[in-house]
Amino acid sequence: KKSDTDFPGTAAAPSSLTERFSQKFLAQYISTRGTAPPTEEEMLNFIKDAVADLQASRDASPEFSGRDVTVSGSGRDALVSYAAAVEAAMIGNAYAADKPDLDYFALAIQNNDADSLAKLEKVSEGYRRVARALIKVRAPEEAAAAHLAFVNALFNMGLATGDLAAVEGDPIRALLGIGGYQQYEGDLARAYQALNAVFVAEGVTVTGQGSAFVEAAAGANRILTQPAP
Repeated sequence: KKSDTDFPGTAAAPSSLTERFSQKFLAQYISTRGTAPPTEEEMLNFIKDAVADLQASRDASPEFSGRDVTVSGSGRDALVSYAAAVEAAMIGNAYAADKPDLDYFALAIQNNDADSLAKLEKVSEGYRRVARALIKVRAPEEAAAAHLAFVNALFNMGLATGDLAAVEGDPIRALLGIGGYQQYEGDLARAYQALNAVFVAEGVTVTGQGSAFVEAAAGANRILTQPAP
């Protein structure tokens, strides 16, 4: 088990975010402080601002735009077919993980588990593979906007889990991944909720392929609308 002083990523990989961050920190230190050492508060504020800037630069533009969505049909039958196609694309492209994403990260940090990092990278690849498959699915008119949000959220989940998987050689990137994962997980839940609203409005019920996808959308809506404890 790793101790608090044996956190992974102590040797930053060349050209990594961590190395670039360190260089930026040194330049900032030299230009603003000279030989006077920064206070702990100044260092924490700089790190906070620098990480926020890095995250904002990554969030500047989504991977897919409305031009990438093929809109086809409308109404209940089109939505039933859409749900089946989405579920097939997800099953056919996702990585068959045996643990929640963050459990892999926790094992890597706590136990120096390289296998968990390798699996987390496969999870990352799976998210992005699913997103690229889903953007090719024809979306009914009512679902087009929610479909785009759903695809971008999944792609971004892939980026975030990839960031987490890079913790050994790029701990700053992993730090971005922690914040990004929380943000994109929320984006994914809201996209599911928007899809659920479309399904409910059109009276969509599915008993065969696509039913798990429709239920996942309904489940996300229940979680997001439940009263706060």
